[in-house]
Order: sequence, then C-alpha cells, then structure tokens
Amino acid sequence: MRHGVLHGVAICLTILSLSLMAGCGSGSGSATPAEDSENMAAAGMTGAPAELLPNAEELWSGKVPVDAGAGSLDGVFLGQCPDLNGKISSRIYLVTSTNQVIAVDQRGIPKWVFKRMALPPEYAPVEGPTAVVFLTRNKLWIVDRETGSLINVRTLPFTPSAPPAVTRSTVYIPSLADNRIYTVSIKDGDLGWRKRLSSPIKAAPTIASGVGRPSLHVATEKGGVFAFDALDASAPPPSEPRWQKKLPDAVVADLTTSNDRSVVYIASEDFSLHAFRASTGEEAWSYSAGRALRVSALEVGEMVFIKNGDEVVGLNAADGAVKWSMKDIERPICRWGGEYLLLAADGKVLRVMADSGKVLTSEMLPDGMPTDFVVTDPMGGRLITADRDWNLSVMVRRKF
Repeated sequence: MRHGVLHGVAICLTILSLSLMAGCGSGSGSATPAEDSENMAAAGMTGAPAELLPNAEELWSGKVPVDAGAGSLDGVFLGQCPDLNGKISSRIYLVTSTNQVIAVDQRGIPKWVFKRMALPPEYAPVEGPTAVVFLTRNKLWIVDRETGSLINVRTLPFTPSAPPAVTRSTVYIPSLADNRIYTVSIKDGDLGWRKRLSSPIKAAPTIASGVGRPSLHVATEKGGVFAFDALDASAPPPSEPRWQKKLPDAVVADLTTSNDRSVVYIASEDFSLHAFRASTGEEAWSYSAGRALRVSALEVGEMVFIKNGDEVVGLNAADGAVKWSMKDIERPICRWGGEYLLLAADGKVLRVMADSGKVLTSEMLPDGMPTDFVVTDPMGGRLITADRDWNLSVMVRRKF
C-alpha cells in the first residue's frame, strides 16, 4: 500500500470526509457472527506498564477470530468519518495478507468481512458516511459501511495517482495520466463528471465540510490549490473553483483537514505548512519549516504535527505557533488527557506534557502486548496496537 500510510501506520486522509445523504445498493460481503467474540478478551494479554500509562483502561485485548483463509494481518486502519447522524465512527479496518478486509469495533467484535478482492488494495481503505472504498490497481470497490456488502465495483479507464476522497454519494479519484479528477457514483457505479487541472496530482484530495456545503480540495505538482463544490457524480462539472491558490512549489503530501473539517492543511515543497480555511481560502496560518515538506500534517487533539527533517514539530492548531519539537520521533499516537503519546524511532512509546513536550515516561511496550502495528488515533484518544498473528489491544485513558 502506498498513500494513506504515515510512517508505517494508516492515517485515512479522506476518511474524515463528511456529507449527509445515503447511497444504496446490494451485493456480497460476509457478515461475521459475534457470538464467538464475546469472550475474546479472556486471552488476557499483558497490558501497558503502569509507569507508562498510569490511568489506562483496557477496552479490549485478545485475538481477533478469523478463518483459516485470512492469512496474516497486513494493515490496521481507522475509520473516523461521521455517519449520516453525525456520529463519529470508531471502526477499525484490518487488511489481511489474502486481500480480505475485516471491520471490527473498538472492542474487537468483528462486524463484517469483505473477501471479493483478488489483488491487494493499493491504498488504505477510505471511509465515507455510507460506504468504504478500496482501490486495487485500476478497479474501484464500493462497500456498504455497515454491512460489508458490495454496492458496486467499477473498472476504471485510468490509473489512479493517489487515494480517493469520498462523500455521501460520490467517489473522487485523481488520474495519473491526464491531470484529471474523476467522479464515480456510489449508488450505481457510473462514471460522472471529470475536471482537468493544470498539472499532475500526486497528493490525495480531501473533503472539508465543517462550514457550509462540502468542498473538494485538490493540490497539484506545480503548487496549484483548488477548492471545488463537492458535486454529485451525476451533476455537471464545476465550472469554476470556489477559490484557488498558487503556491511557489509542488504539493506531493496528501491533503488533510482539521478534526472539525473547517481547515485544510497543505504541506508543500515551498518549505511551508499552510492552513487554509476551507470555505473561503483565507490562510489561517502557516508554519515555515526551512526545508521542503513531503509528509502530511496531522491534527491530533488540539495540536497539529508535522515531520520536519529528523524532528516532529507540534503546533497549536488555533494559530500555528510552535509549542515544541522533538527529535527521533516517528509520529504522534494520540491525545492522552493533558498529555500525548508519541512513537519514537527506536520503538519506544513516550508520554509527554501537551503544553511543553516534557517527557514524563519513555518505555518499550511490554512483550505481552502486540507491537507490529501501533496506530495513530487523531480523534479517539485510543492506544491501538496489533500484531500479524491477529492479537489486538485497545486502551483508553480512564475517566474519573
């Protein structure tokens, strides 16, 4: 898998897209009975050490029940897109070495298994309000978010250049060959409008919808930034962008949004991280890195994190002011009350003060915990870890 993975763990960039009308369809997927799952926590894996996480509560710990054909666990991805009622998803998507996708809840209970893909997905699963989409080479799979049934599958007449973005009714996919954004209807799988831009699109687009109507945001290899109305595939193409910008250099890092979806973050090779208001294009703030930025920014809690050389820099999400920076850190894991958990380059988990970055503890996770995958959770405040043998652990900070 390529885009959608930040230093080895998924950040489903357009999973945060929001729109409020259901698509529909039918097909196959397979629902997994949960009756054998109720006692999975009885496996009793060792929890995190009290020194590292003194207020940890284990939501779930054990082996995910999978059939013999699943193979090993190859990827762990979070769904954090609101559903049609505005409820944030807590779904965890597990991708297997045999190209299956298993959706489980945060207590490890399997909800469905999708087994139709013959090839591995090119990118992380992208979750929308009603559907989850996968891309395998030039084939688009649209799966019902709640049941795992196949809504539509479409062979694309182009090669995608980056992961898609998803709204209530439409999938938006950048093309490698012709600098276009293509649209596909979730309901019927038909190709809809397409829009050509001035240069290649290497960064994943994103959907913003915290203020006003949903908008589609796209950036190009020559620094063009465009915001379009996120129109249904069946509509005429947008004649003009809502707003556009011209940055001094290329954008190759996938676009991301603030957790309320009102701000779009664009890390550019112009040495800057730009925070644009999604509705107007006004630059809320920018951070000067002093070098080309090729990794996406990520908002976790009240901070925005960006990889700058061998440092991870933590910025205030409100104004972009630098709060602290730290060397030899791979990425943030989650907000942990008034603290943050960070994953270090040597595999240790650091617990640091949110305001100052002061390190409170720095430890390896114990042998009893699964550690092949340590997942970043931007919104849920969960420490989620897994291993290739299907052991899964989900911890939260206890609320007193």
